[in-house]
Amino acid sequence: MFPNVRVLILSTYPEDRFAIRTLKAGADGYLSKDTAAEELVVALRRIANGRRYFSETVVQDLTQTVHDGGNCLPHESLSDREFEVFCLIGSGKSISDIASELNLSVSTVNTHRNHVLEKMKMETNAQLMRYALENKLID
Repeated sequence: MFPNVRVLILSTYPEDRFAIRTLKAGADGYLSKDTAAEELVVALRRIANGRRYFSETVVQDLTQTVHDGGNCLPHESLSDREFEVFCLIGSGKSISDIASELNLSVSTVNTHRNHVLEKMKMETNAQLMRYALENKLID
């Protein structure tokens, strides 16, 4: 509705977990809530002036990705909906619970699950859960 609104995400999740995904979705910056007040002010001013804000953590992650030839973790190739379904599976929810929570059919959730398994080269929900825990994508 308001395409010119500037967006800074302030999240409880560390930047290395979700910052790049939110920036790809159109956010102008991302900070974790444990960020110092001074950095928050710098980020807000930069974004208000029409620029983007990247913390040192995000810059280092992006630099490492470029240095490694663009290699990314398997979950980074998922669409937003696939990532959402993946996280819900990773937290132990059943397909029918996920369908209800997201207002989708069980068939649609199963399709997303199958795409997730294929993209991540996994075969079971248990493997997805383990990956999500090991990569701290769920609490």
